[in-house]
Amino acid sequence: MMVLGCTGPGCSSLGYGAMEELGPFRVKSDGKTLYSNDYAWNNVANVLFLESPAGVGFSYSNTTSDYDSSGDKRSARDACTFLINRLQRFSQYKTRDFYITGESYGGHYVPQLAYTILYHNKKNAKQTVINLKGIAILYFDPCTDDYVDSYLKLEEVQKAFHANIGDTDGAVSSYSIQILYKQAGTSNKVIMAPMVGGYVIGYKGLAFVTVRGAGHMVPSYKPQRALTMISSFLKGGTFPFFII
Repeated sequence: MMVLGCTGPGCSSLGYGAMEELGPFRVKSDGKTLYSNDYAWNNVANVLFLESPAGVGFSYSNTTSDYDSSGDKRSARDACTFLINRLQRFSQYKTRDFYITGESYGGHYVPQLAYTILYHNKKNAKQTVINLKGIAILYFDPCTDDYVDSYLKLEEVQKAFHANIGDTDGAVSSYSIQILYKQAGTSNKVIMAPMVGGYVIGYKGLAFVTVRGAGHMVPSYKPQRALTMISSFLKGGTFPFFII
């Protein structure tokens, strides 16, 4: 199966999601070397980290006007196009179960992308479709931001990512997404993982999960519980008591 990770507007999914939360590596306090994350989500799935909209992190566009026309709907269309092209190029993944996860403003990105994917699948059933199965809406060192920032500024790191450095402030627009949650949750599993608490509440097509003692970025504060949460979700959405 495959999992796509998204984060808030202007925030790099590589710098935050991958390198501070659920990716295979973290950055040491020297800002130059990496160490393994024992609770990385790629232990249970193939994970993609998507920089969105264009201009966030190391992502860029060769069309200048793209930076002035970004927004939630545009980001969803671009992400859907990216996924379709990727599946066409790497056809061995076409039949894999696909999940979308996100945090913070990802609570907007994720359902809007899910809705766009479902719309594409319905309108283009004879073409490449994305096998969307569900969406998941979201000792900790507070200096981790600084470590990752230093690491991503290293010339050899930027060279390895073939990156162009530019403005990372992404312009976004927002609107009510309740209808998108309802439409996506009707036929797909949905998890919402907010900040603190400790309970699991089940609704029709929805499981509302909180992780006790977690901060805004759950995999950073509680990596073991976050891995348990996503693993349980991928296995069918039955959550063990000890997650809370």
